[in-house]
Amino acid sequence: MAQFLRQHNVPCVRPRLKTISATVISALPRASTLVSYICLYHPIYLSLYWLTFGIEPAEKMQRSLLTAIGQGRCPRCREGFMFKYPLSQFRKFSEMNATCSSCEASFEPEPGFYFGAMYVSYGFTIVLFISIWAILRFFLNPSDLVYFIAIVTAAAVSTPISFRYSRILFLYWFGGLGRKEP
Repeated sequence: MAQFLRQHNVPCVRPRLKTISATVISALPRASTLVSYICLYHPIYLSLYWLTFGIEPAEKMQRSLLTAIGQGRCPRCREGFMFKYPLSQFRKFSEMNATCSSCEASFEPEPGFYFGAMYVSYGFTIVLFISIWAILRFFLNPSDLVYFIAIVTAAAVSTPISFRYSRILFLYWFGGLGRKEP
C-alpha cells in the first residue's frame, strides 16, 4: 500500500493536504481504499469529503434557520448580514445595513417597522429580570440593594444583544421576507 502511494507521488503526511486524482483512487484495490483514506486524512474528516467530491461542493450549503438567526443573516437568502458591524464593536451595535448584500432585500420594509421589535425586547428583558431575581432569591437571598444592582447591571450588559435579536426576530416573523427558493 505504502509503496503504491509513493509510486504515484501521494505522500502520507498530515500537515500538507494534497488532492489525489481519480485515477489513483480507481487503481487502488477496493480493500485498501478505506485504508488510504484513513492514512492520508485521519484527523481531518472534511478532507474525506474533499477527497471524494472535490475541493468545491457541487451546490452551496444552505444555512439552517436557527444558524441564520443566530448569525443575524438575511431572512430571504440567509447570506448577507443584517448589521454592519459585529456585536463586539460595542459603540456601533445598532447600525443596520439598508439592504442585503446578496439578494438586495430591504431590511426596513416600511418606515417605523422596528417599533414593534420593542415588544420582543421587552419580553427578553422580563425573562432576564425574572431569571436574575429567582437565582438571587433562591440561592443567596441578599438585600434589596443587591437585587437592584444585579438587575440594572444585567440590563445594561444585555442591551446590545436584546436590541439586535429583537430586530432580527421581528424581521423574520413579520418582515414578509420569506425564504427564497434557489
